[in-house]
Amino acid sequence: MFLVRLIGWFLLGALVALCGAVYFLRAREHADAIAQRISASHPFWRLWLPASFYTSAILLLELRMAAAGVVLIGLVFMLSALVALVYHP
Repeated sequence: MFLVRLIGWFLLGALVALCGAVYFLRAREHADAIAQRISASHPFWRLWLPASFYTSAILLLELRMAAAGVVLIGLVFMLSALVALVYHP
């Protein structure tokens, strides 16, 4: 049963890391879409941040940082599964 849980944990980490990598690669498309949607929105919704925060480049940086965090979380899951496998009695 321990091995089944361990394989599940490792596969979960691999899936999370893969999703983060795909999101990292598609971040430019998402950033462009978000920037267009925000620029076309009502001015009331844009009051809380200056217009320089809505550029596609800033959004791309934010999305790629978030995707890199997701990839790191997936790698931590996989590493914890390997450590549990090595140090389990």
